[in-house]
Amino acid sequence: MPPHDFQLIEYLLLFAMIGAVSGFASGMFGIGGGIMRIPIFVILFPFFGIHGSHEMQVSVATSLALAVPSSLIAVLKHRRLGHLDAEYFWKWGLGLLAGVAIGIAAGPHLPQLALKIAFLVFVLLMIVYFAFLPEALAISREPPLGLARIGLAGGVGAYCVSIGIAGGSLATPVLKLCAMPMTRALAIGSGSSALVASFGMIGGIWNGWGVEGRPEWALGYVDSLLVAVMLPGALLFPALGVGVANRMNASLLRKLYAGFLALIAISMVAHLIAVK
Repeated sequence: MPPHDFQLIEYLLLFAMIGAVSGFASGMFGIGGGIMRIPIFVILFPFFGIHGSHEMQVSVATSLALAVPSSLIAVLKHRRLGHLDAEYFWKWGLGLLAGVAIGIAAGPHLPQLALKIAFLVFVLLMIVYFAFLPEALAISREPPLGLARIGLAGGVGAYCVSIGIAGGSLATPVLKLCAMPMTRALAIGSGSSALVASFGMIGGIWNGWGVEGRPEWALGYVDSLLVAVMLPGALLFPALGVGVANRMNASLLRKLYAGFLALIAISMVAHLIAVK
């Protein structure tokens, strides 16, 4: 049972609600829920006895496990609609998986503070991308090919699996900046999320197997109890978020997303200052 007088039922209800809110936000803003879940996990976990050397690892592995079903559903939908460029994706996926393997191997040896700062940097980059860069901006004439594709995908995979973000949150804007059409970039981003989340979850189970100090119900570093209570909301509420987004002006939605990311960045900065 969680410490600090929290009853188990309150613990479960709190995280079930967080699952629903993160699902709604992922549908409304077209993002993976991990960008919201990670700071919430990092801030709340110490109140439930998860802290020190395992706090970020449990946050990352649990967030990736929650992303597996929704990312698989998304990539299958893109494939049915004919948006997924299978030839490009599988070659991109080779680099992505190489990066994921590096991130999984390095994960247990990375300091908690470094992982938290890396997550904060990701959020700040997304704020710059959505709030300050022109929507039509492209930094190349065509998407990367050959070694450039493998290297870029590897960097995306290693970075995302280390901070608990499904790959599409970074792969989609990166590919769009490389002149890939948005629909195609979204499809490959969804596939990237499925690969990063699936293999990242397996890596989190492997790295945390038998490690002392994890939640008693954890499977490796994956908090299976949280996955069970958060997954229904994470799967059911994105559709509601999409419905709200479709009724809003695109420019306003982009600004709201930047504001949403700013709140996440502020919460992480406040946390980093508080734990010093």
